[in-house]
Amino acid sequence: MPVAERSAPGDGHSGLSGDPTVVENDHLRVTVDLREACISSIVDKATGREILRQDAAVGFNGYVYDEYATAGAFNHQSSKTVADDSMHLLASRSTAPPAALVDRVTDATGQTLVYACSPAGTRGLRVRVHLPHHAARIDIENRIDKDATLTKESAFFAFPFALDNPVVHTEATGGVLGTDRETVPGSATHMRAVRRWISLSDGNSHAALATADAPLIQLGGIAIPFVPYPQSLRQEEPATVFSWVHNNIWDTNFPAQQAFDHVFRYSVGFGTTAENPTVQADQLALRIAAVTSHPLVPVRARAEGSSLPPAQTQFLTLDDSRVRLVGVTVPGDGRLMVRVQSLADTPVTCRLRTPFSVARAVRTNYLGLDPRDIDQDRDGAVPVDIPPLGTAAVVLHLDPSARPR
Repeated sequence: MPVAERSAPGDGHSGLSGDPTVVENDHLRVTVDLREACISSIVDKATGREILRQDAAVGFNGYVYDEYATAGAFNHQSSKTVADDSMHLLASRSTAPPAALVDRVTDATGQTLVYACSPAGTRGLRVRVHLPHHAARIDIENRIDKDATLTKESAFFAFPFALDNPVVHTEATGGVLGTDRETVPGSATHMRAVRRWISLSDGNSHAALATADAPLIQLGGIAIPFVPYPQSLRQEEPATVFSWVHNNIWDTNFPAQQAFDHVFRYSVGFGTTAENPTVQADQLALRIAAVTSHPLVPVRARAEGSSLPPAQTQFLTLDDSRVRLVGVTVPGDGRLMVRVQSLADTPVTCRLRTPFSVARAVRTNYLGLDPRDIDQDRDGAVPVDIPPLGTAAVVLHLDPSARPR
C-alpha cells in the first residue's frame, strides 16, 4: 500500500517530490532503495556529482550482520583464537532484507522518510532519514530492536563515499588521528575509536560523518575480529566507513549476550574546497557533529528597567574556525570559564570576544588551576595561545558595573 504524503500544518513548504523514495532540498537529492534497505544515491545539486560509491559492497547506511564460528558462552577465548587459513571463522554474513516505506512527511524542519525491515540478528530495524531545509546535511536514526543470543556476532552500518584515496581524520579525546599521521606502534590497525566525527577528503571533495552513539569504526572493509584480523570483503573501499554498532566477542567481563532497543544516530555532510582540504574537511565535521553533540538550547532573556537590550547579540565569539568551543561554565562571582580545543596542526592564537566588559582575563588549565593573567587587545578581545591539536581554558572576570556592549 503506498504511503500518503503528509505536510505538517503551517510548515510553509509545498511538499515532497513525486517519487515516494526521494527527498530533496536546494543542496541535495537523496534516494532510498527499499529493496536494499539503504540510501542508494545522494546527488550534489550544485554540481550534479554523485556523492556515494555506486559499486560498494553494501549501500549507504546499509545494515551488515556477521556471525562467527567460535562457540557461544565461552566469552573469554577470542584472544586465543587465530583467524588463519585453517579456520573459517566467519560463519555467516547477512544484509538487510527489502524494507517497507512507513512514513513520508515534510514539516518546518525538513523532509523525512521512514522505512522498516527485520534483518538477521534483530526483531526489527526502523530507519529515519531526515533532510533539513537549506542544508547540505542528512540526519539518520537507526533503531535496532534486538534479542539476546549467545551466538558470537557483530553488526555494522556502512557509509561508502565516492572519494579517491581520501585522507581520513577521526576525532579522539583531546586530539585528531588520521591516515596521514603517526599512530602508537602496536595499536589496532583494523579499527578506530571515534569520539564524535570522521572526516574524509580527496583534495577536491570532502565528507563528514558524525556519530553520537557508535564509537568504533572500521575503514575500507570489515575485519574478522580475531588475530591477525584479516579483511573479509573482496574489494578494498578506502572511502567506506563501517560503523561497528555492537558485538559480544571481547575478552572482558561484558555480558556474553546482548539485548537492547536502541537508536544509533548519524549526521552526514558534504563540501568542496580549493585549498587546505583536510583542514576544511575537519571544520565541516566539527559543524556536523555539533548537531547532536551541542544542540542549540534556547534561553529566554528578560530586559531590566526601561532600556531594552539589542534584539540580537553574540554571547561569545572565536575568530578562528579551527578552534572549537568545548563549553562555558559559571564558577561564580561574575566569572565565566571558557574551554576550547584546536584542530590545527600548528600553534594557534585564537581571540575570544564577548559583549560584556571583561575586567580581568586569566589563562588556566581545564581544572581551573595554575592561573596566569592575559593582556587583552585594545578592542577588548582576549588572545588565547593553543598548542597544536591542544586545549586551553580561560576564566573571564566580568565587570558587574558595565552594561553589555
